Amino acid sequence: MDTGASISVISPDLANRLGIEADPGVAPVTLHTIAGRVVAPIVTISSVKMGDVEASNVKAVIHDVGLGLDGILGNTFLDRYRITVDAARAALILRPR
Repeated sequence: MDTGASISVISPDLANRLGIEADPGVAPVTLHTIAGRVVAPIVTISSVKMGDVEASNVKAVIHDVGLGLDGILGNTFLDRYRITVDAARAALILRPR
């Protein structure tokens, strides 16, 4: 999860395993990453579920985020929820807006 990421990201490996391909007719976007500028295809993930919440048609880009991660939940997912961090319970609470 990255509240500073404007778009969600899915790794090339996970996209391949799930059969997720670039949206037809949509131009790739330029990402400004810590490693510099990269161009990545835009995809629409039909369903993303985190705990008890599920979002449909989440826009993302295919890009290797490294560190063995499958992706990053950015604001194309997070903007749909009010987020509360309960540090005492080590819990993240998502409520629909």
